[in-house]
Amino acid sequence: IGPVQAQVSYNGGTSDVANAANVLESPSVTEVLYDIAIGANVLTIFGNMFKTGSPFGSNVLSVAFNQAGVTFNVVLSNNTMAVCTIIGGDNMVTSSPLTAIVTNNGGDSGDGVQVATVVNAPVVTTPIPLVQIPLSSSVVTISGQYIDNGRMIPGTKPRVTLKQGSSSHTCTLVSFTPSSVVCNPQPSTLVNGTLQAQITANGASSTFADVFTVINNPVLCVDTTA
Repeated sequence: IGPVQAQVSYNGGTSDVANAANVLESPSVTEVLYDIAIGANVLTIFGNMFKTGSPFGSNVLSVAFNQAGVTFNVVLSNNTMAVCTIIGGDNMVTSSPLTAIVTNNGGDSGDGVQVATVVNAPVVTTPIPLVQIPLSSSVVTISGQYIDNGRMIPGTKPRVTLKQGSSSHTCTLVSFTPSSVVCNPQPSTLVNGTLQAQITANGASSTFADVFTVINNPVLCVDTTA
């Protein structure tokens, strides 16, 4: 590892000794067991020697994954991480390790290293009949599947979006389990009618599904005839 010098002799003449290359460590990939859901469109991988520069002015970083029918493009990188966009994420195979090989400056990281576990995208369950909630609801519970398998990237959590017609807003997360989320709707955003919900987790979102019927607030009636 270090500079390589060269001297060229031709037709009886000899050049000066000059630096011809710089031998670098091969890139390495850090093993990660966190989940990524089918349909995700971004993945960050970690390692070392991803971006080291080159005496020839080029530093092309490429990443090869083990998922057929899926394209990963490096859009941002530094020496220890690479952010890849995912095209065709719906074609990823669930319950399988996603492995990566990084190539940089002519060297690669060797055998594929696991960088995520592919899981199903979250699903919102539609109750039958729809649960009725009043306009003033401040807490709602939404049931579903594949929300959290216990391997969510640290610092991340599910996101809930509520929708009525063309209007949507974030429902502030309170808690979650593998099969449900509890959240606070934004004040004064609910109107009478069907309320839909979408859950985003592990990089992918569910489709919007009907979950509640919003009704008027209860009215206290006082009997004044007694």
